[in-house]
Amino acid sequence: MNINSAPLPTTKRMRKNASGARTDVGWEHGIDLGNRRVKCKYCNSEFSGNVYRLKHHLARTSNNVAPCPQVPEHVSLQFATLLEEISLTAKKKKGVFLIDEDEETYEKNDRGNLQNCATKKGKVQNTLNSIYKKGEREKVCQQIARFFYTSAIPFNCVNNPEFHKMVEMIGEFGRGFKPPSYHEIRVPLLQKEVDYTKSLLEDYKKEEPN
Repeated sequence: MNINSAPLPTTKRMRKNASGARTDVGWEHGIDLGNRRVKCKYCNSEFSGNVYRLKHHLARTSNNVAPCPQVPEHVSLQFATLLEEISLTAKKKKGVFLIDEDEETYEKNDRGNLQNCATKKGKVQNTLNSIYKKGEREKVCQQIARFFYTSAIPFNCVNNPEFHKMVEMIGEFGRGFKPPSYHEIRVPLLQKEVDYTKSLLEDYKKEEPN
C-alpha cells in the first residue's frame, strides 16, 4: 500500500499549536521550553500553560498567570485586543476542530469545567480599557509637561491645589472644552479674580475682632 494514500487517523480535535505547527502569533514573543512550558522574551519568566498563558501574561489580564512587567504597551494592547476578539467569536464546530490554546476554556467544557464566558469577557474588556486609559494618560501628561517647559513655569506649580482643581474641572467638563482666549485671560477673567479676591478680604475684615 502506498503510504501516501493511507487514510489519515480519525480525530475530532487537532491543536494548531502542536509541535512543528507554531503558527500562533504568541510564539513571536515567547520561547517554547517543551512540556507545555514557555519563557517570556521580555521578562524571562517561565510558566506552564503553553502559548495560552503566554498571551494572558503579555495582555496583563492576571488570568492564572502574573502580568508581564516589561512588555511594551503596544504589544500588551495587541494581545488584550486579541483575547477580547477570541472571547467573542470562539464557537464550536462539528467534525475536525482546530483548537487554539486560547480556547482551552471551551475544551474544558467537555469535562464540566467551562468558565463563565461573560466573566472572562468582562475581565479582558476591563484590561483593555485600563491599558487604553494608561496610554491616553501618558499622552495628556506629556502635553501638560510640554506646556510647563515651553512657558518656563516652575515645576513646583504642580503642587498648587488650584492646578489639581483646574485639571479635575476640565475632566468633568469632558470632550469639546475650549480654553479661555488671550483676551479672556487678560481682561474679564482677571477682573473677576480681582473682585473675588476683594470679596475674600472683605469677609476676612468682617471676621476680625474689633
